Amino acid sequence: MNNSFLKRINRAVLVSALLALSQTVMAKPVVVIPSEKLIQGYAVSYSPNGKLFATTGYNNTVTVWSTQTGKAKHILRGHTGSVYAVRFSPDGKTLVSGGADSILIVWDAFTGKRMLTLRGHSGSVFMLDYHPDGAQIVSGSSDRSAIVWSSTTGKTIYALKQHTGSVDAVAFSPNGRYIATGSSDSTAVIWNAKTGRPIQTLKHHTGGIPGVSFSPDNRFLATGSTDDSVILSDVTTGRLIRTLKGHSGDVFTVSFSPDGKQVASASQDMT
Repeated sequence: MNNSFLKRINRAVLVSALLALSQTVMAKPVVVIPSEKLIQGYAVSYSPNGKLFATTGYNNTVTVWSTQTGKAKHILRGHTGSVYAVRFSPDGKTLVSGGADSILIVWDAFTGKRMLTLRGHSGSVFMLDYHPDGAQIVSGSSDRSAIVWSSTTGKTIYALKQHTGSVDAVAFSPNGRYIATGSSDSTAVIWNAKTGRPIQTLKHHTGGIPGVSFSPDNRFLATGSTDDSVILSDVTTGRLIRTLKGHSGDVFTVSFSPDGKQVASASQDMT
């Protein structure tokens, strides 16, 4: 994932931030934040209770916003480069950020205090996810690796090394048994989350994979690619189930609906 790619996804991130403040059924704005208050950035994350959301920006900070008032509650300073990723923990008590300075920082979501600094990557950190129980964090980096960390001690549990390109997407499965990684090398890998060993290597795409998402029942993995497609694969066998075409540009991100019956995707084509 290079700088030009990161710049192209800014527009999608800002749209996501605005959608996060809208009611999902009627799509009516709950809170409107003036554009001059939003630093153009790379990532957005909603707290589990829906009361907060976090955005990242070029200015090396993470901003935590109130969804009720639209005001910034905390501006988190600690990174020395652009912040590319942010994610709230499943219990909403902490959030983790990562970026161009190669480090991850775990923050207290209520006080804004820095709790842990995680060091281990030698390149930019592009994507993050928490284990469903909140005990672990997985990060993907331009150094071609993903690292699984303890969220309480900040220590490395193991590194996932197989990709030959930057790791642009990471995700834990809902049951916590698997980790998926997507890379600019056009492959996605499904890993055993307990051992860190690869289970399946998916070679269905012809472009990089910046988006991965497990189905709620853990049976399928959706991957979004710079080849303009979304592919559904069987987690256990790695078999290609279906190719979804319709976009005319890079697919940045994918997500299953809560019931697993639909997949949403966002693309450079602005759809």
